[in-house]
Amino acid sequence: LMQASLSGHTCLEYNQLADYCISFLNCTMEELTASFVTLKGKNELIFEENMVFLPIYYNAELTVASRISLLQNQKIATPHIDENIDIFSEKHNIKLSPMQRAAVKMANENGILIITGGPGTGKTTIMKIIMEIFKKEELKVELCAPTGKAAKRLSDSCRVEARTLHRLLEVNPASTDEVRQFV
Repeated sequence: LMQASLSGHTCLEYNQLADYCISFLNCTMEELTASFVTLKGKNELIFEENMVFLPIYYNAELTVASRISLLQNQKIATPHIDENIDIFSEKHNIKLSPMQRAAVKMANENGILIITGGPGTGKTTIMKIIMEIFKKEELKVELCAPTGKAAKRLSDSCRVEARTLHRLLEVNPASTDEVRQFV
């Protein structure tokens, strides 16, 4: 599980972890099951539905979900959103796709919005329009990205500070010492 965390995974599917452990440890399923029971009893593994977590990552997931839920409930809708979108589009000579327009409206209606997509799908355009409209309405906006590099790029594009997701939500990742004890 710690090895998987180095690739960004906070948990693994039970069967995937079991197959890996049996192969790596050269043990039987019965031996592995007994070990899992022991580790669960010592609170060193958490089993949730069909997933297996280390407690540190399970608790981090719960914390992030809780904080996102709190943000989601903080809704402040600006008036005249369609008009503001049209003004931005005309000012910058941009024609938004229906999905881009819907994303801007969702940002206006929700306390948090997660924008994803591949290169060239309009994420930066969406962010720029949201920032301009919210700045005009004197609303506070926080930008974040999953990595420091992505946060820097977002800051450069929108000319507003962007932070990593864990910094924004004030979730402290495991210290180096805590990680080493698992490796």
